[in-house]
Amino acid sequence: MHRKTKFIIGALAVSLVGGGAYSFFVRPSALLDNSPNVPTTSPPQFNIYDEMSLEDALSLSPDTDEDGAPNVVDNCPFLANPDQEDADSDGVGDVCYVLELAEEDLAVRLGSRPAVLGIGPEKIENVEWPDGCLGMSSVGSCAQGSVPGYRVVFRVSVGGGTYLYHTDKNEKFYFVSKVADGIVVVTHTDDGYDPSPVSVKRGGTVRFVNQSSEDMWTAANPHPVHSGYPTEGGCAASTFDTCKGIPPGEFWEFTFDIAGTWGYHDHLNPGHGGRVVVE
Repeated sequence: MHRKTKFIIGALAVSLVGGGAYSFFVRPSALLDNSPNVPTTSPPQFNIYDEMSLEDALSLSPDTDEDGAPNVVDNCPFLANPDQEDADSDGVGDVCYVLELAEEDLAVRLGSRPAVLGIGPEKIENVEWPDGCLGMSSVGSCAQGSVPGYRVVFRVSVGGGTYLYHTDKNEKFYFVSKVADGIVVVTHTDDGYDPSPVSVKRGGTVRFVNQSSEDMWTAANPHPVHSGYPTEGGCAASTFDTCKGIPPGEFWEFTFDIAGTWGYHDHLNPGHGGRVVVE
């Protein structure tokens, strides 16, 4: 007698029969790509719980992250992982595991659970972090050497809000800050400002978050006169100037009302700088 185990893979209910024959019981929307960045199409015409072959299911399933594994069998459908590595065999790809941990951490901070709050990644950016602190030098001593990972913005559906995390591709993550809608975040570490350049619309705000081990004094180029952004009323010249050191773990925001490309630097460490493009 064959043992038949039913489980969920992607959006499909799957039955594994005996030595590996698959039966797919398909819901009408099961094969659609729900990613907000990919336009949906009309659902495949299947009745609820019609049976179909694995080959048909794979041929109809999209591959959102373009890693060669269709969503229906991809253990991390929205992040490319062609090797499909899953060290603990829990059905969640290793590259998605760290995002799951970060979601759980955010839910705890907000006093609930990810599913209740509707937490999900809004933006995922591949990053090569400069060290084991993942660009968060203020957290303590850091293992040297670059570490691949992600800069992730999570959106919370219930209650609203977006939140920035830095992660590696295994299980380490750091909460950075809450991100107000429409605000672009630039992080300052012991290695400089990142990302750079960034783009905002006129009237847009950039938040400079200090995650370095020392104070940060962000100001318009050139050093030391800070006159490059054409406004007056700052402590030296331009208003694009913190006029003091911002301690580790804190941030400073500036709203850009003038179109152009504006260079800036850390007055306390002029070798660190970046650019803001205002459209």
